[in-house]
Amino acid sequence: MAMQDHPSPCGHHPQILLDKKCLVGELKNSITTKSKNSKGVHLEVSFEAVDPPAISLCLVSCVDQTGDRLAAPPRILGVTRGFVLLAITFSDSVNRYLRFIDYFVYKAGPDFASLHLLARPYPSSFSPNMAAILPVSDNSEDFAVIFPHVEYFSLESRKHYTLHIYRSDTNDWHSQVACIAEDNETRNARDKLLLHNTMSVAYAEKGIVGWIDLWWGILLCNVLDKKPTIRFVPESHSKTTLSCDDIQ
Repeated sequence: MAMQDHPSPCGHHPQILLDKKCLVGELKNSITTKSKNSKGVHLEVSFEAVDPPAISLCLVSCVDQTGDRLAAPPRILGVTRGFVLLAITFSDSVNRYLRFIDYFVYKAGPDFASLHLLARPYPSSFSPNMAAILPVSDNSEDFAVIFPHVEYFSLESRKHYTLHIYRSDTNDWHSQVACIAEDNETRNARDKLLLHNTMSVAYAEKGIVGWIDLWWGILLCNVLDKKPTIRFVPESHSKTTLSCDDIQ
């Protein structure tokens, strides 16, 4: 996983390789930042950044001595430039067998970092391997989180894509259907669309996200448009079609 451009949580490292599995632990440095989960418990997030090819790490810890605890190692769902999308699972302070997930966005800055808790309620169903984060516009401080939900219509041999979208500038969620493009290449790829299984996600600027299947190709979607459309790019054309800032 690469993180490029500035600002970046890597500080003096302009580019790092980041493990998507986070560690539970404390690390105090200049890019450590704090926030609260949905029940008001304080937590800290920081990064141990090292030069490639070594792997950099994200560390998460609960600050409070009482209250909810981390129930599992946190996960990084997406990275774009200085934004990191985190899924953190907590155990309930009253009943340790109860668990809940909060989603946060770590945002690097030239002077300080911040940790933003995404507003509830979260989408009830989505495809985690397709989750994406991107700036709402080029060089914007605001971001959008995309949680796609894929439904299968077996009798019609097609998929239906619903995008659950959170925007930091409005602090709320909305959902909309992403239509399948009508160009010849996409229409002729019905079987590949049905088999497409996202292995990684890339942001290709101007609100376009690419869901990459190394076997079949890339699904490109202008996720922030009023009428998002999904277009298929075959694997043989992928390298010349998608110019990515970073690949998760």
